[in-house]
Amino acid sequence: MRKRYLDLFLRIFLIILLFSKSFTKTEQKGDSCLVKEIKEALREREKKEAVFVEEKKEGIHELIIRISKKYNVDPALIKAIIMVESRFDPYAVSYRGAKGLMQLMPVTLKEMGAKDPFDPENNIEAGVRYFKKLLILFNNNIELALAAYNAGIRKVKLYGGIPPFRSTRQYIRKVMRYYEIYRREMKDEDTFCKWKPS
Repeated sequence: MRKRYLDLFLRIFLIILLFSKSFTKTEQKGDSCLVKEIKEALREREKKEAVFVEEKKEGIHELIIRISKKYNVDPALIKAIIMVESRFDPYAVSYRGAKGLMQLMPVTLKEMGAKDPFDPENNIEAGVRYFKKLLILFNNNIELALAAYNAGIRKVKLYGGIPPFRSTRQYIRKVMRYYEIYRREMKDEDTFCKWKPS
């Protein structure tokens, strides 16, 4: 009986091992049909999500352009951050206490002089100011600035780059994907075309 169980266990183990190797090869290959289809489906879903929240952006879009222009930050990038952080919900509150459109923590809101975190203009002003500070700190490296926005400045400095946190890496990838969508969407607007890092 013991031998039978051992034999069954070994068979299951070998199946799992073969499956994991096969999956790893598929991942490494990167250009397989399955991987391409999954990536395409994710891109399509994100496009639909971006369209879905369009109704929530009335008035917010103009605020993003005006405030981003004031601090010379690409409005498409700010738009992408807001999409990932709050899906354009001015009253969003995270379980950690981050508030508003740009999901700013109380200490950041205080540092940036925001009086009402749920007021779109107040929140975007504070968020863009803070993100501009991060861009300056990390020499206009967008991915490092996003990592610091998500995980904190100290963590980025501690690891000498993007921290090895799955959530932070996923956050950066998601923001960058929406950034591409919004850049294409707004390519005809002067403010998007004229933006240059400074």
